[in-house]
Parts: sequence; structure tokens; C-alpha cells
Amino acid sequence: MVFEDVDMVKAPPVIFGGRFRHCGQVCSALKRLIVHEDVTDALIKALKEIVERQKVGDPMDPKTDLGSLVAKRQQVLLSEQLQDALDKGAKL
Repeated sequence: MVFEDVDMVKAPPVIFGGRFRHCGQVCSALKRLIVHEDVTDALIKALKEIVERQKVGDPMDPKTDLGSLVAKRQQVLLSEQLQDALDKGAKL
């Protein structure tokens, strides 16, 4: 949960790590984020900036920040989660 008094310098990297560490393929990965409406836009902007800086690629390349998914079932699950979010009004 992200409250209106969130530290917008410290929180976004922690949230990013909670979701994207291990490409989100661990049971402890962040699944849902409840954000106070007063800070939603600022948090989305901060997270977007972090995501846009990531280099996606070969996990063996030291310059890569995010590697590939480990299993086809993860790709299917991610696709289903994305479609569910879009169906509920999320914007890509």
C-alpha cells in the first residue's frame, strides 16, 4: 500500500524491485499495488521512468537489466494478467 505521504524518491525503486526482481517469476513478487489517489500519477511517472531505463536482453550479458522469462507458462500467465488489466481499464 502506498499512502499519500510516500517518499517518492525511495518508494519507486523498491516497488520496481519488488515486481521485476527475477522478472516477477517468484512467489514473493509484488502482485498488487494499492496507491492513494493523490500520489497515483506521480508514482506511475516515477515507475515509468525506471522501467524505461532498463535494458532488456540476454541474461548472460552484464549490461542487461532484465532477462527472459524462464518458462512458457510464465509467458502465458503474464499475457493473461496483462489482458485482465486491459479488460479492467488499464492503459498500455
